[in-house]
Amino acid sequence: MFNSSSPKILRQIGELLANRWSFACFALLTFQQLIEASSTIWLVAMMKHITAGEPFFIFLFLYLLCLTLPYIPGCFALVIKISWKQESQRSFINAFVGSNRNQIGEWSNKGIKEGKLSILTAEGPGALHALIDYLYDLYGYVLSVFFNIMALSIVVEPLFAIAYGVSVTCVID
Repeated sequence: MFNSSSPKILRQIGELLANRWSFACFALLTFQQLIEASSTIWLVAMMKHITAGEPFFIFLFLYLLCLTLPYIPGCFALVIKISWKQESQRSFINAFVGSNRNQIGEWSNKGIKEGKLSILTAEGPGALHALIDYLYDLYGYVLSVFFNIMALSIVVEPLFAIAYGVSVTCVID
């Protein structure tokens, strides 16, 4: 039905996925994951103060704050993800209409017409939404692991980050 490797199609896919909504969504997700990873630092600092017999309530407060505060940027990220999906769907429909504008003969063929309508109404938006959900979840999981490894390397052992980096490199190759 269409050539997915053509430069025009690849550019359109890039525009669907790289827009202001996606960048805002990823920025909020990054901020959320930074807050969550910082809870490890506050927890270790609290344990050090408890074992030393020093006051620890400020670190307990910061730890609890880092467990509850990420819900705020996470909520905004989900709202922006919905806007990202809507904007991507609008761009998809506009691109579809633009690419099928001068193909009147195809619309009189019942089989081709049903195939195109299926792509436009069911398959296209569903696949686009699933891709956006996948990218959002993947980005969140990768950031969570990366920031937590960095937090652990700060409070436990700096060589931990190097060992993790080497192990990820070995797995990728």
